[in-house]
Amino acid sequence: VATNEVDASWELRSANGSPRFSPEVRFSYATSDRTPLTLLQSLMNNRTIVIRRTITDEHGSERQVKDVKATLEARDKAAKITEDFGSWLFQDAARAERITATYNRMFNSQASPDYAAAGEALSFPGLNGDYTPHHYQRAAVARILNEPAVLLDHVVGAGKTGTMVMAALELRRTGIANKPAIVVPNHLVDQVSREFVDWYPTANVLSVPTGIKSEDRAFWVAAAATGDWDAVVIPQTVFSRIQVDPAKTQDWLDEQISELRQARAEMGGDEKARIKAVERAIKRLEERHARITTGKDVGVTFEETGIDYLFVDEAHHYKNLFRQSDSYELACTGSDRASDLDFKLRSLRETKMQDAVQGGYFREGYLPAVATFATGTPVANSMSEMWVMQHYLRPELLDLAGLQEVNAWANQFTERSTVLRISPAGGGYDQVERINKYINLPELLKITNQFSDVVTVSDITEKLPVLEGKDRQLAKRQPSEAVTEYVKELGERAKNLSGVDPKEDNMPKITNDGRMVALDPRLKHLPADHDGGRPVQVAAQVWEIHQGTKDRAYTLPGGAASDTPGGLQLLFCDRAVPNTNGRFSMYDAIS
Repeated sequence: VATNEVDASWELRSANGSPRFSPEVRFSYATSDRTPLTLLQSLMNNRTIVIRRTITDEHGSERQVKDVKATLEARDKAAKITEDFGSWLFQDAARAERITATYNRMFNSQASPDYAAAGEALSFPGLNGDYTPHHYQRAAVARILNEPAVLLDHVVGAGKTGTMVMAALELRRTGIANKPAIVVPNHLVDQVSREFVDWYPTANVLSVPTGIKSEDRAFWVAAAATGDWDAVVIPQTVFSRIQVDPAKTQDWLDEQISELRQARAEMGGDEKARIKAVERAIKRLEERHARITTGKDVGVTFEETGIDYLFVDEAHHYKNLFRQSDSYELACTGSDRASDLDFKLRSLRETKMQDAVQGGYFREGYLPAVATFATGTPVANSMSEMWVMQHYLRPELLDLAGLQEVNAWANQFTERSTVLRISPAGGGYDQVERINKYINLPELLKITNQFSDVVTVSDITEKLPVLEGKDRQLAKRQPSEAVTEYVKELGERAKNLSGVDPKEDNMPKITNDGRMVALDPRLKHLPADHDGGRPVQVAAQVWEIHQGTKDRAYTLPGGAASDTPGGLQLLFCDRAVPNTNGRFSMYDAIS
């Protein structure tokens, strides 16, 4: 048993070449296509088990297709390996005791903290007297003051902005942070800045504007560096253009490449496949480093800004952190924005650790305070996004549990099974193997609860509006012939992805095309629906609601009647937005 240096995956090798198995073992754990060793290695690395055959189509072209029967047989054998291995582990008392002790040390050695009492003791000097923090906001601020990193997993309406504002001022007042920054989506900069001074009227806050050019960004970043600010509110796009010290990132790259080259030097001449894998990994590292570090503004580096604590609003925007895995559900090519944040968090940790050593207050177990993430959806599309949050905020907990890599994490906390899925074209069902549930939930929560502050609807003390009818109303439509044909094409694309370069076509791209054509066929250059489509459907519903509510009278907070009668309707659409390129716009069509 060995570990692959490239992606920390498991490798099983036989000392005597190809292993020979008894007939009983082959009958129980093998198929004609997969040996017991191959299936076990797939299980250890969370790989999807698929048997494919090469066929020749009517045009004489060869392509790979899934052999459904052979695939199901191999998966059944893999399930038996899993079941029998679990039984075998505890058949020997000494082995069972050793494994239990190791497991408890890795996963059952933490207790979930409770900051309710600490929150009630906070006085919040300088807070506007018109604001009274909720009990869960107090507890969250206390947690931020006492933990190295925090995830504010607060439902919409819980007041995450107010919590971050209070925490920023308390971090500065207590000396934990000297210059905290709140990184927000571009469209929220003015709102967050305004709320900040509403909560703390005397606060000295720098609000960096959006939509500015390189020379203007340099000015504002320099202003952040030279001013004695209580906080800096900075848009995502400006934040991502601030470069981490190039010498640091080069050292990190050299360190990773050196480890891989050392591993390569220790390989034997007969391990050509592993050697090539290491060489490819080095090339990918160099390419990723070049991509992440280019396009940055030259001038003040992140370290020189003096920013020493990050509040990251809408943190789910950074979920696409690079993840190396054979499983498509775990793997991610990574976004530059996510990698940039990862670099900056690492830089903050290293800088603060050095400060602690030089300042004489470093102690064993010291963890510097570096960040608070705020989001109501820490996991949106993939279970591996929970690993991403853990990696960002508490990587040392993953190290303690031996879960630094996403494959190891998924083996510990997720489970695969074969499920029926509607085929992409909608004409039948496919059997697919998917990661579809969490396992070992108590242990997963013990890690997550170390840094997560969770607020649900039931925790909110303010009265929230109730959805009329208690469910959303779906506007369904029959597709046109053109849309139906297009969806069939999407199904064919999905079936034939094997061997296609992911840069040319992939499942997320196909899914996005399907969503676009479902919204309006003109988004995929198809003829418009004869009745005007969804824009007319939505406009008709808006008009109907308007007619039914236009004469309603409303009162202002003081009790006086409002001069504006009628209900207010808000329309949201995150696709087909207004543009200057002549593309179809849902906004224009509805108007």
